Amino acid sequence: MGIVQTNLNRARNLARHAGEFLRPGGPPGIVVSHHKCGSVWTWNVIHAACRRHGIPARRVHTQQRRGAIFQRACRLVMVIDSKDNMPLEHLQSCRLVHVTRDPRGVLASMLESHRSTHPLSRREHDPWGEIARNRAALQTRNDDDGYRWLFEHSDYLARVIEQMVMIEATAAPADRIDLRDIASDPRESIRRLVVPFGVPESDVDDLTAQFAYAKVRDPKGHHRRGEPDSWREELPADVIKSFQNRWGDELERLGYPACE
Repeated sequence: MGIVQTNLNRARNLARHAGEFLRPGGPPGIVVSHHKCGSVWTWNVIHAACRRHGIPARRVHTQQRRGAIFQRACRLVMVIDSKDNMPLEHLQSCRLVHVTRDPRGVLASMLESHRSTHPLSRREHDPWGEIARNRAALQTRNDDDGYRWLFEHSDYLARVIEQMVMIEATAAPADRIDLRDIASDPRESIRRLVVPFGVPESDVDDLTAQFAYAKVRDPKGHHRRGEPDSWREELPADVIKSFQNRWGDELERLGYPACE
């Protein structure tokens, strides 16, 4: 019975995307997020909201390349990062929502995730193999040395910063939702995330009750803290200073204040 139901769900999903391709139900939209920027939470909200109303939505991972034809069959596409997997001119042609996080918070969130909790069972979980390569090294270091090691060795961190700056500078997003917004006002963040793409405003309260960070937080799991400024107490002072020296201009361009 399980296999039958799975195949039925796949058939319905294909029919939904075929119908959207032939007769679009609304203007296309794109949501771009990044590694350790609430991307799992963002997709869970989008998927649940769109599924309620038969709105075709798909997720594109970092190593996948998609374009306008793929978008035509989806009312809403969520892109994890965007370098090489969605042409810039296509990003510019759709309503784009950018989900971001202070890069220092990205680094703070990476340690426990890369050391133990981030899954590695599928390629999209670790497209460049960095987490698998680094896990053993992080497991032998205390937290402060782990942050220092990631700061010096992680390509993920540099990629996230590069992509955030690129999206803001060249893709002209219609809206930007920061992790600080998600943590402080989940209802408004969810409304901004899904209502412009056809989800009724009347759904927002139910979605908030289901997905507010207070509901999904797991101190031992993937959503460990969800506090946008936890990096201030987690990162060693020398790492914060080094971060400012290396990426101070990028932080300023993204609107994140320097830390004295």
